[in-house]
Amino acid sequence: MRALPAVRFSECVGCVVLPVSGGRQRGRGSEMTASKERVKTFEIPQRLRDECHHLGSLSCSEILLHRNAALPWFILVPRTQLEDFLDLPEYLRRDVLDECAVLSAFIKQQLGYGKVNFAGLGNVVRAMHLHIIGRRVGDSCWPQPVWNNLPSGQVYGDEQLRKWQTLLVERAGLRARSLSV
Repeated sequence: MRALPAVRFSECVGCVVLPVSGGRQRGRGSEMTASKERVKTFEIPQRLRDECHHLGSLSCSEILLHRNAALPWFILVPRTQLEDFLDLPEYLRRDVLDECAVLSAFIKQQLGYGKVNFAGLGNVVRAMHLHIIGRRVGDSCWPQPVWNNLPSGQVYGDEQLRKWQTLLVERAGLRARSLSV
């Protein structure tokens, strides 16, 4: 699995802002302005924080893992105020999709799942977030979607969380954050 390049991200209405010498900022594309009026605070929605472990950060997104351990259900949360993936500027859409592909490869190559479901709905949690879920024939809700079909009760142990987090650091360039189990 290829590692993603490190890019600093600052929220500016869905745009990547790269540091430039002298303390100024520049972004990709002519639409970038670093005016203070446009800069917004990014925050992971409370419902996602409640239902997931926050593993860390990639270049454009925060990486969460659903607390239900029945299936490896990762949630990638791009740091943006935009709600819909297709509204992202083309270059950022490409970068976020690359991060999704890295998680998909991790699920297939490291966790041994042959199928990955990928979705971005946003009907319940409006903030942009993308689901990357490992699936296999015969899993606990196969062939149904995970929503409203995933059995409850299975949880990740501290050791498994740390192992997956370490693998993501090594394989995907995850910047790990402290885990609270």
